Order: sequence, then C-alpha cells, then structure tokens
Amino acid sequence: MYWLFSFGGAVLVGALLTYLLSTSFGRGEDLPPATRGPLEPEHRAQLEQAPVSADSVDNVRFATAVRGYNQQEVDAYLRRISARLAEYEARDTAIEIRGEAQ
Repeated sequence: MYWLFSFGGAVLVGALLTYLLSTSFGRGEDLPPATRGPLEPEHRAQLEQAPVSADSVDNVRFATAVRGYNQQEVDAYLRRISARLAEYEARDTAIEIRGEAQ
C-alpha cells in the first residue's frame, strides 16, 4: 500500500513540476511578431527612419507583447539615452555658435 501512495505522490510532483516549468519557460515555440495590425508598417518606418534626437527618444512608443522586455527598465534606459543626446545636442549647438562668431 505504501508503494502505491509513493507512486501517486511521484506522479503528482512530476505533473506539478511539468506545469510550473512549462508555464515559466514556455513550450519552446517561436514568438509571433511583436506588433500586428493595420499601422504596423507605418510604425516600423517611423522607428527605423525618423531622425534621432532627445525629443524623439522622449516621445518614442513601442508595441507591447506578453513576453517582452521589462517596461520600467526600457523606460529608464531611454531616459538615460535622451539625457545624453540632449547633452550632445547642446554641445553641438554651442560649437556651431562659436564657429559662426569667429
């Protein structure tokens, strides 16, 4: 009788582990495209071809997906990039002004 309970417990633990691991890591299938819908080509063109500036980094928007990146981490990194671009733009403007004054 003891072996029957042991076998049942092992099956239950195995099923639970299989469920938890497949839920956590997925089934190994390829992920679908991140954005779908009628505006996808326009959105991708804007992301790939628009000029990059501090303002464009501040205003960029990405489509969300179930298995995407952590939104807070992406936002924090984009804020760093935007601040650095603003510094470069200000430095570039100052150099241009000095060049015109000479």
